[in-house]
Amino acid sequence: ATRQHSRGDFKTASDRYQGILDAPVVSQTVREATRRKLTLAEDKQLISTAYDMYRRARDSNYVTDRFEYYVEGYELYPYDERFVSGVASSAQDLLDWAKRQHNKGDFATAIDRADRILNAVGVPQNIAKEAEALKQGGLADKTFHEASKKEYVTDRFEAFVEGYKAYPNDQRFVDGINSSALDLLNWATRQHSRGDFKTASDRYQ
Repeated sequence: ATRQHSRGDFKTASDRYQGILDAPVVSQTVREATRRKLTLAEDKQLISTAYDMYRRARDSNYVTDRFEYYVEGYELYPYDERFVSGVASSAQDLLDWAKRQHNKGDFATAIDRADRILNAVGVPQNIAKEAEALKQGGLADKTFHEASKKEYVTDRFEAFVEGYKAYPNDQRFVDGINSSALDLLNWATRQHSRGDFKTASDRYQ
């Protein structure tokens, strides 16, 4: 059916794909690949051959593109070992690259790439587990960094409080609340001493 599809015989391909989906005891992996191909055939979109998709992934110069090309190939050819191993190796490469971005302070990029790994099919469980850890660490670091950079003491205090609610076991937010609370208290005391009772009361509260 895939060969007919790649030749533009959408009707024959669709009929055969539907036959596979209607059959009993077909594995979930085959069903998912067949559904994707059926959707393409019904939309009259040609499908690339496994070799063409593999070559595009293999020859890609960018780690994110290479990973996504391997995933695209795996979605259509899940039993092709080139895509099975390609997804695994490129996912690891992408994870390593994302970790480097995290270490540079580019948390948004690291989180984005971790999400791509987590949302992809065919990624080995150990790599997905590392990607989840990177994502959670990146979210915490991003939240802390943004809170620390708040210009106004009230905003900084409130951001640390929100961070603590999300990450109560992260000592940085405990320390941030205490330090910014002291800064806020000192600031409110100055407003108090100037007769701005309402502002002082709001901040004390």
